[in-house]
Amino acid sequence: NNRLTKPVSIGKSVFFMFDKGTFSGMREYFINQNEVKDSDDVSGNIPKYLPANFYKLAAATNESIICGLSSSEVNSMYIYQFYYANNQKLQSAWHKFTFGTASNTKILNVDFIDTDLFMIVQRSDGLYIMKMDLSPAAVDAGASYMTHLDSKLSESSTGVSQSYDSTNNRTTITIPYTVDNTMQVVTRFVSGNATIAGQVQNIHSQSGTSIVVNGDLTGKKYFIGEQFTFEYEFSKQFLRRENNVAITEGRTQIRNFAVNFNDTGFFTVEVTPENRDTSTYTFTGNVVGNAEIGSVNLNDGTFRFAVASQNEKLKMVIKNDTFLPSLFTSAEWEGIFYKRAAG
Repeated sequence: NNRLTKPVSIGKSVFFMFDKGTFSGMREYFINQNEVKDSDDVSGNIPKYLPANFYKLAAATNESIICGLSSSEVNSMYIYQFYYANNQKLQSAWHKFTFGTASNTKILNVDFIDTDLFMIVQRSDGLYIMKMDLSPAAVDAGASYMTHLDSKLSESSTGVSQSYDSTNNRTTITIPYTVDNTMQVVTRFVSGNATIAGQVQNIHSQSGTSIVVNGDLTGKKYFIGEQFTFEYEFSKQFLRRENNVAITEGRTQIRNFAVNFNDTGFFTVEVTPENRDTSTYTFTGNVVGNAEIGSVNLNDGTFRFAVASQNEKLKMVIKNDTFLPSLFTSAEWEGIFYKRAAG
């Protein structure tokens, strides 16, 4: 076991870390339906994903979320999320959040208060307390979606000021922390204000605690923060038998793929067959006949794209590097299975 990391409990389960060479794992200790004490390796499907040297776990008991810190990756946080229904685990998912770089960002501690995750973060310009709302379907006040920016502030936040240079038609925004990454300024919705929500402002320059934006932002409502990229890589796809065992005695050729989504504004899919160039497919919420000009358009539906590759020689990645939300519910594929001839 990992003696440095204090276990955490959620419901009837206790979770604890264990060491395995240069990597780590997590086990869930519980009492099963037969009143027998047991434990499962909840990281068994990702044997080389969790780094060594975990030292902290924090749990959101009402959302079944566990956050972990490792001294091997000081600017990253690992998230385990699960869901039980009728005594069956229907979800067991791992995520990784990376903040800045290891040279300018170090996460010192994390803890939950309800569904708010509080982080003590050492940045290049000082020590900060940061908060993340991990509640489901969290949205900005007065809006139907969340503007996705790190270290997000609004024009009315404490420590934010702006000054307009009419000669050069530029607005200088001063924020209470030093700019380390690429910043973005996005207009936000406020009832009774004429600002059109979801408009990305053109940044002229950024340095120190100042961001210079082209145009006059006086009187406009906006969010300002650091851009980040969401990324999800699909696992290898196989045909499976009724007992969920993969069929490997043959060749599976995937022709088309589809992802189902809700309340989504943007994403790309990168398809890279082995020894071939990457093909990129882009979805935006501005669907013909279902888009409102000058506003944020979110859609539900299915996005289909061509693959034309063998299942084991394929890499597929979904990305979203914009402030717009993307929510994926399931995926499906079409293909041809060639059974290997008996020798």
